[in-house]
Formats: sequence, structure tokens, C-alpha cells
Amino acid sequence: MEVLQRLQPLDFLLVALWAAIVGWGLQTSIVRQLGMLLGVYVAAIGAALLYPIAASVLSLAFGKEGQPRWELISYVVIYVLIFAAIAIGIWRAYPSHISRSFGFENIAGGVLAAIWGALFLIALLTMLRFYVVTPWKGQETSQQSILRQIQGSQLAPVLEIVLSPLWQAMTPWFPAPVPSRL
Repeated sequence: MEVLQRLQPLDFLLVALWAAIVGWGLQTSIVRQLGMLLGVYVAAIGAALLYPIAASVLSLAFGKEGQPRWELISYVVIYVLIFAAIAIGIWRAYPSHISRSFGFENIAGGVLAAIWGALFLIALLTMLRFYVVTPWKGQETSQQSILRQIQGSQLAPVLEIVLSPLWQAMTPWFPAPVPSRL
């Protein structure tokens, strides 16, 4: 019971999201889950490579003083756009096959969903950590609240230590201001 008392609202949100992803994976095809795995990883790569360019363009248009904020916004928007484009493409190319029988395809879909779900949680945690380190006047209280939740999180160290191979796969694609370790 003590462990449950130490859980942050962030932990509950991330666990619920991961459980929903795994549950969905148990109901859909292997191909769709492979596509989602690819989508999560390609979105991380694309966001990491493109956010500095997009932020530079935005700072030219709206002012250099907002450069760190433009980097954060660019990273999140690019990640979401790439992930959504791949997900929609997979959903249209490979419609879901929900069957009444439970078999290998369901188990494999669940396993793949658990993997890409964990990668997705790492990406979300990275975005939150990016938000916390971004200087943003007027957001200090919110940033401190999120920082306390990340620091008190029971799930974040699990993602970094227990799922180290997945964490290490995402580390090269973290934005520059976000350290590779919690």
C-alpha cells in the first residue's frame, strides 16, 4: 500500500494510457502494431532532427526571444504530426481485425503494443521534461509542479532502468536540452 501512496497523478495517467494501448493491441492485428511501433520511433527521430529547423523559422517570424519555447512547441508538434500521419496510414492500409477467438495474433499484438506503448511513454516523459527545462515566463508554477511529479514518479525510473534497452533506443533522439538520464 505504501507504493500506491507514493504514486503521482502522472504515474496513474501514464499507466492507464499504457494499459489502454496494450488492451487495444490485444484486439488488433500484428501488422498494425508493427506500424505503430515504427510510428513512435520514426516520430521521435523526425522530431529530433526537424525541431531546431522549425524553431529557427518560427523565431525569425515571431522573434528570437522565444527561441526555447519555439523549440519545445516545434518538437511536440512535429512528433504529433509524424506519429499521426503514420498511424492514420497504417489504420487505412491495414484495417483492424477484431475476432471472437483469442490466439497468437492477439498475444503478438499485445506484446508489440506493450513495446511501442513503453516507447510512447518515454516520448511523453521526454516532452514533459523538455517543458520543464524550457525557460518560459509565466509558466514557472506549472513547470515546478510537473518537475515535482517527474521527480516523485515511480514509473519514470522503471522506464529508464528496467526498460533500459527501450530508453537507450530513444536517448539519441531526445531534444538537446533534455538530459539522457532522469
